[in-house]
Amino acid sequence: MFTKRYKWNGDPVVDVNPDIERCRSKRYSVSTDIVNNERWSESMGVTPEQVSEAMRTFPGSVYDSDGRLLIKNRKHKIQEMKRRGYAELD
Repeated sequence: MFTKRYKWNGDPVVDVNPDIERCRSKRYSVSTDIVNNERWSESMGVTPEQVSEAMRTFPGSVYDSDGRLLIKNRKHKIQEMKRRGYAELD
């Protein structure tokens, strides 16, 4: 069954299947900010010799032996970027 959706001025926009709209709503979506997708960042990493200094400068950060920074999810990535003064480019 299809229903009509209307603009604020009353003009019809398009026929929409309510099941599709329900699936698109925030209630049924998954936030990519909180889903754990662990990965190692080389761009926010340091040289292996600088790992101990980086851990003192940015407490709570996790580095591997190659100096790569552990990123847990998108929200964590944004937090780590802000701590380092980085900006995400489109």
